[in-house]
Amino acid sequence: MKHNRPSITFLVGMPAVGKSTFIQQRGWDRNPNTYIHSTDDIVMELVNRDSRFKTYDDVFASGKFFELVIPILEERFQAAIDNNMDIVVDMVNNSVEKRALTLNKIDKDDYVIRAIVFGHEPWRAQSRRFINSIVDAVKVRAESTGKSVPEHVLRKLMFTAYDVPTREEGFDQINFVNPLNPRIKTNPG
Repeated sequence: MKHNRPSITFLVGMPAVGKSTFIQQRGWDRNPNTYIHSTDDIVMELVNRDSRFKTYDDVFASGKFFELVIPILEERFQAAIDNNMDIVVDMVNNSVEKRALTLNKIDKDDYVIRAIVFGHEPWRAQSRRFINSIVDAVKVRAESTGKSVPEHVLRKLMFTAYDVPTREEGFDQINFVNPLNPRIKTNPG
């Protein structure tokens, strides 16, 4: 009997489009055989257990994000690989370079590699309405969760660096879905 290869699924999309909601809808967050590769999850763990941090933003403001979060992230990712688990990469994953940081850590022959792209057909990545919708949605999310992203980071770093995932990167499957956040306007304009 042939053993199926595990999958690594990259959720590609700007903050607040519904990537984490998608994970919950699929039940991946409750599946013991699936590892959710997320810096946000680790940041929130730190907030909940370390009295130095009251909010998500406190971890970033401390200047200790890379020192505190990345070693945990790397250790858990390697454990998922060692345990032959499915992996869901819940980050912005907006550029070829960012995705390669994770893709280069796996043996591509050992995984089915997928991308699920939230609202980013090429015209949407440059749409002023779409960008403004994201900025507004991130502000609303920050009010309720404390997870903020500065507007200049969204506009200058995330949107300008956006690359549509391609098969040349190593993806076996690429699917486009509409953002799950109803505040995100996906109509061109």
